[in-house]
Amino acid sequence: MKCLLALLIICSVSIPCLAQPATTTPEQTLQQQSAQAKSLYEKHSYAEAAAILEKLAADPQITALPDWANALGHLCDYQALAGRPAQALATLQQAIKLANDLGFHVSVDDVRGDADLISLHNNPQFQGLLSRMSAEDALLKKQAALWQDDPAIATPYKPVLTEDEKVAGLSKFWSEARFNFPFFARVPDVDWDRMYMDYLPQVRAAQTTADYYRVMMRFAA
Repeated sequence: MKCLLALLIICSVSIPCLAQPATTTPEQTLQQQSAQAKSLYEKHSYAEAAAILEKLAADPQITALPDWANALGHLCDYQALAGRPAQALATLQQAIKLANDLGFHVSVDDVRGDADLISLHNNPQFQGLLSRMSAEDALLKKQAALWQDDPAIATPYKPVLTEDEKVAGLSKFWSEARFNFPFFARVPDVDWDRMYMDYLPQVRAAQTTADYYRVMMRFAA
C-alpha cells in the first residue's frame, strides 16, 4: 500500500510537469525560422525560403522585433531569386524604412552591391529607388561634413598645447553645449557664457596638456 501511495504521489507530481508545453519566445521563433529559411536558401530553394519568412510577417509580435528589419532584408533576396520582382521590391522598401525608423542607415552601395538582387537591376522602379537613395546619401554626407571637425581644430595630441589650441578646445566644448544641450532651463544657476569667460584664463594658464585636461574636466562637470 505504501508503495502504491508513493507511486500515485510521483505520478501526480510528474504528469502535470510533462503536460506543460514548452514556450518559445517571438525572438526564438524568428531566429529558428530565419535559420530554416537560410538553410533552404543555401540549397537554392528560394521560394520555400521566402514562404517561411512571409508566414512570420503575419505575426505582429515578430514584426515588432528589431531583428525583423534584418529578416526583411533576407526575404527580399529570397523573393528576387525566386523570380518575384514586385514582391522583392516592396519588401526591400519596407526593410529600408524599418531600418531607418530604428536609427540604422541603409546606403545605396549596400543595396546596389547585393548580388541576390541582380535580377532587379533593370527594373525601372528599382533604379528609381537607387536614385532616391543616392540623393539621400549625398545629403547625409553633406550634413555630416558640416559637423565634422576641420583638421585645423582637430590637432593631434602633444604634451604641450599652444595657447590657441587650448582656447579653441574650450570654445569648441562651450559652443557644442551652448547650442545642443537642451536642459539649461533646469539649471538656472548655471551661467554658461559667464563660465566660459571665467575658464578662458584658466586654460591659458595650463602649463601642460595634462593640466589643460584637468581644467576642462572641471569645466565639463
